[in-house]
Amino acid sequence: MLQKRMKFFCLLLTILNMDINHVQLVGNTTRDPEIKRTSSGQELTKVTVATNYSWIDSKSKKKRESSEFHHVVAWGKIGELVGKYLHKGEKVMFEGRLVTKSWEVKGVKHYQTQIVANNFILLSARKTADKIEVLAEEPSLEEIDED
Repeated sequence: MLQKRMKFFCLLLTILNMDINHVQLVGNTTRDPEIKRTSSGQELTKVTVATNYSWIDSKSKKKRESSEFHHVVAWGKIGELVGKYLHKGEKVMFEGRLVTKSWEVKGVKHYQTQIVANNFILLSARKTADKIEVLAEEPSLEEIDED
């Protein structure tokens, strides 16, 4: 049944010629969130989330592990809540979209892919259910401003 729904959804997207830029990420924060202000005065919160992947190597038959580190940026009310409730080492789920920033230093172009969060859910057990519910609220469009 799920495969039929996925095929229908893909067909619908093809017909409508739509693109989707949607990320769901579950991992652990690697540091406390960092709250910053842009030159225009907008507040944003940055945090890094680590995700882990493990597999069995086909040649050696040994378990292998790999970690990825994802840069998350949250604006407006979501950023405020991320800065207030998240701490290093906590399990969290972010939803958002991917953006790639670029800049140049001494003639060398640098790139960084970020997740611009539009929602998050704190998954760590030590937080209370009422805090988790507050954190899952969607911000209004006016509260999300992009740099």
